[in-house]
Amino acid sequence: MLSKRTYSLRTVCPACERQVPLESVRLTPCFSCPLCGRGIRVRAAYRTTQNVVSYAGAILLPYVAGVRGVLWIALAIPLVVVLAGLQAYFIKYLFPPTLEWCPDDVVRLSIG
Repeated sequence: MLSKRTYSLRTVCPACERQVPLESVRLTPCFSCPLCGRGIRVRAAYRTTQNVVSYAGAILLPYVAGVRGVLWIALAIPLVVVLAGLQAYFIKYLFPPTLEWCPDDVVRLSIG
C-alpha cells in the first residue's frame, strides 16, 4: 500500500520550485531535494528555534514536575534528545519550515 505524502506550501525547493514532501525534509545541515537532487536545507532560524525549545523544555519540564538536584540534571540530559527527536519528526507537520539553498561548502562536507 502506498503511503500518502504530506505537502506544504512552505516546503518548496528553491532549485526546481516544486513542493518537497514533509517526509523528505531533514533538519540536518544539508540534504538533497528528492525531486531534483540539488542541495537544500531548512532555514537556520527554524533549526535554532527547534534547539531552543528542546533545551528549554528539557530544563523546565522536570523542574515544573518538582524534580530537583542531581536527578533534575540526570533527567534533563536525555530529555533534550527525546524532545529534539519528537520535534524533528512531528513538529514540521504543524509548523512547516521554509527551504533554502545549501552552500557548496556544506554540501561537500555532508557528502564526503
